This record gives sequence, C-alpha cells and structure tokens, in this order.
Amino acid sequence: MSCKSAIYTAMQTPTEVAVNGVIPLGSLIRRYGCDISLNGNAVNIIGKGYYDVDVSVTVAPTAAGTVTATLIKDGVVVPGATASANAAAGAPVALAFPALVRQACCASGSALSLVLTGAASTVSNVALRVPVSYTHLRAHETVLDPTLAKLFYDLSTEEMRHMDLLHGEVVRQIEQYRKTKGEPPAAMQAIYDYLHEKQIDKAKDVKSCQSMYRNG
Repeated sequence: MSCKSAIYTAMQTPTEVAVNGVIPLGSLIRRYGCDISLNGNAVNIIGKGYYDVDVSVTVAPTAAGTVTATLIKDGVVVPGATASANAAAGAPVALAFPALVRQACCASGSALSLVLTGAASTVSNVALRVPVSYTHLRAHETVLDPTLAKLFYDLSTEEMRHMDLLHGEVVRQIEQYRKTKGEPPAAMQAIYDYLHEKQIDKAKDVKSCQSMYRNG
C-alpha cells in the first residue's frame, strides 16, 4: 500500500525548448504525501498504484507547423498521452491531455517527463498535476498466485464486516450517551468526526480495490 500523494507544478516563465527537448516543469506549487516528488524537469513516483496525470502546456512554435507534447515514463512514451496542434510561427497554442500511469508493486521508482516534438517553441505556461488514483493494485496484479489473491480478497471482506460491526456498536454507544447525558462534549465530538471521516475514506479505498478484483 502506498500513502495518498499528490503534486502540482507550474512554469510561467517563457522558455525556449528545442525539438525533442524536455519541457521544463517549473516550480513546485503543491505537494502532499511521500510517493511523488519534483526532481528537476521530472516528477518521480515511487509508490505502487495508478497515477492520474493532467498536463497543460502553452507553446508558440518558431516556425509554422505541428507541435506536440508527450508524456514520457522512464524514457518510454505513455500510450495515448500526447496532444498536438497546428500553429503559425509565433502563435501560441494550448496542448492538454490526461493520462493514467501504472506503477507496479516491485518497481523501484519511475520518472515522468514531458517532451516537445515537431518544432522548436517558446513554452510560456506549463501545469502538471499528478495525484494517486488508486493506492492499491488489484490483488491479482500484486501477486502471481490467484489462490493467494483470492485469500487476500476474502480476508479483506471479513475485515470490512468486522469494521461494520464495530461501527454499529460505536453508534449505539453514542446514542445511549445522548439519551442519558445529552450531547457529547464538543471537543470529543470533533475528534470523533475527524477520525470517522478518515476511516470512511480508507473504507472507500478498500471497497474500490475489492471491486477491481471482482471485475477482473
């Protein structure tokens, strides 16, 4: 399991980029978690899972023609992760596309970068957003043994049932407290609400993974 992570970078200083050159990602604007980091003109991902990638680039080619921005993972083009436009010399055009990148469970880490092709250009705006989409891989992707995958699925289902039973008991205790003593202290209720929300988010992640396993 990887921790929830996200990163947002932006570059707004006009920069000349040669054909087949790496597009600068600029500066770190927002970052959360330990699985994603900015390393020069690349975003490093280390946690296993699926990463949503949103790219927006504004370019003005030095000569009329087609300009293209492409997402690269460890030197290899991410299939479908590209955007192209025809533009007159010096005319800015916006290139934007989404992508979904998978980081396997045994990978040591990967680098995501953007490459410009077609024509040298002045890049005046770059925005890159990468949050973790699914922080777990499906059971049959994390192990090679289908029997073991099924066992993990069954165990998670049983643990979710335990969670529901415990949650029901907590709700009963709170209602009993209200009937005999009134509303719980505000500070205690605030802590409960905070922890409850975190557990609900975790439960959603687990149910999402269970659904992916069931759907193959």
